[in-house]
Amino acid sequence: MSRRHSRTVLSSPPLSLAAAALLIAIVVIPAYFNIQSSTSFEPDKSALLRSLLVIALAAMLPEAVQRLRSGIKPNWSGIRLPVALLAAGVAAIALSSLLGVDFVTSFWGNYERGYGLLSVLTGVIVVVVAYRMARSGQQWLLIDAVLLAAAAPALYALAQIVGYDPVIGQTVSFELGRRASATLGNPLFLANFMLLAIPLSLARIAIGPPLRAKARALLGAYLVVLVLALIATQSLTALGAGLTAGAFFMVAYGVNQDRFWFRIAGLAILLVGFLLLLAAWIAPQLLPARLGDIFASGGSGGQRLLFWEAILRLFQQEPRWLLTGLGPDALSLKIAPYLSPQIAHFEVDWVFRLPDRAHTLALDLLSAGGVLALSLWLLFWIALVARLLPVFPNRPGVSFAILAGGTIGGATLGGFVGLAAIPVGLTVGFLGGVLLLLWLGPTASGAQSRLAASSPYLLAALVGHWVYLAFGFATHAPDLLVWVIIGLILGWPLVWAGKTTRQTKTSPEKTTPALHFLLAGIAFAAFAFSVSAAWPVSLPLWLGVSALLLALAFVLSPGRDRDQWLLAFVPTLALTPALILNRTVGLPAWLAYTWL
Repeated sequence: MSRRHSRTVLSSPPLSLAAAALLIAIVVIPAYFNIQSSTSFEPDKSALLRSLLVIALAAMLPEAVQRLRSGIKPNWSGIRLPVALLAAGVAAIALSSLLGVDFVTSFWGNYERGYGLLSVLTGVIVVVVAYRMARSGQQWLLIDAVLLAAAAPALYALAQIVGYDPVIGQTVSFELGRRASATLGNPLFLANFMLLAIPLSLARIAIGPPLRAKARALLGAYLVVLVLALIATQSLTALGAGLTAGAFFMVAYGVNQDRFWFRIAGLAILLVGFLLLLAAWIAPQLLPARLGDIFASGGSGGQRLLFWEAILRLFQQEPRWLLTGLGPDALSLKIAPYLSPQIAHFEVDWVFRLPDRAHTLALDLLSAGGVLALSLWLLFWIALVARLLPVFPNRPGVSFAILAGGTIGGATLGGFVGLAAIPVGLTVGFLGGVLLLLWLGPTASGAQSRLAASSPYLLAALVGHWVYLAFGFATHAPDLLVWVIIGLILGWPLVWAGKTTRQTKTSPEKTTPALHFLLAGIAFAAFAFSVSAAWPVSLPLWLGVSALLLALAFVLSPGRDRDQWLLAFVPTLALTPALILNRTVGLPAWLAYTWL
């Protein structure tokens, strides 16, 4: 066979229905939004995600029942603790839904967000499917799907930042040309998604299945597009999260490759960032206007402080909610009496709308599930990081103790500054524990590295997400990637640094033909449907997104599939009646969504 047409491809079993449902969810949810909706994009993303994952659950149930009847026990070797803590955390959220303010709201999620217990259970299904795919060698299919999923949001974001948006008046009310929100509906949601997609894209280039030079260059250019989309959000939170994620990547990569100066450079970036954050809290007048205004009365941080103080007042005056919380998505039902009138000075919306999120992970967990859920979920993240960074393989308790000690220490130091500083202190302490774990662990010098080749990339994605959550909150599209990453960490075979991660050849019948082209076509169909009411103004965006997705599919797919590229257009052709009907509100729009 000619070298020109040969390519090493990923060895994997045939794609299951559950895996197909998850891959479709990954490419569709970020690109899809309801142009006819008067709310945020979240409830519609939530409904579609649940529908797709129900298919995955239904596909897995017969096999699970058969294994149960046969007495076959699942193999939890090496992941028993994180799995047990994840199950306990979900049980705590379920308990808080039952005992909370309003079960219906907590189960389905509120009208504005739609992020209730059902969304958490959906996330567990994602973890199970991603875990099974990783165990069967299909982890790169998941990451390829993430690359395809980011195309429409990224290109749309760049279009918005240069002043072109065919859906003006339907998205979040940010001035066009200043901040991009794309298909996620909010700059912060878009930033969170890109913070997760960028490290996974980098992993695909650096350690994924082999790429030719031109393909590697194209993916490198695409990575630049994703970074520009992140910058286009104009979010200080995203900037800080991105720099922190990059610093942790440098430290972890330095450990793997025995590059001391990489570790030092990463530490230097973290030190500068910490000092800037401390200065913004203690002496904001020393910093440039926008940076110094983070925690001031006019800054977004000042707004968040008012949220945090209101939630703390709520629990101080109604301590009965401390143990099990108010229930998911139920904060807005209780917070009104404890809000400061100053909140109306930040945004006009706060005159007639109540905040439904704390805008920080610790207080969001506390309000949703109480001390019980907060403790269990923190322990789960600690156990997950201990698996991702097994720097003390013979003494796993040491890793757990370092991470837990850092988290408790950070929260304690935050408490000395003030009660409202505890959530930020908790995140800083947890990340400090991760950093200490990396620094104390063995390096690759003279011996096999203790970190898997994938660890720096997965760690960078999670660190960026955690820093974002210190000042933001979870939404469906980014959280879908987080659940996928959890499944990857639990199921990815430990391929150590220094050994090849390239897979051996496999026969064509063991892979799904033209899968990447079909996924690219499904992603474009979802995006085309979402902006169909803006036709023909949206035509340039249609063409740009379709070209980018097609190029990515060519790069990512095995060479033997490339003559089937026309399959990428099949999903859009199948959806044509819905594209036409969705241009009009009322009955035609209902028929369009029925067709979808």
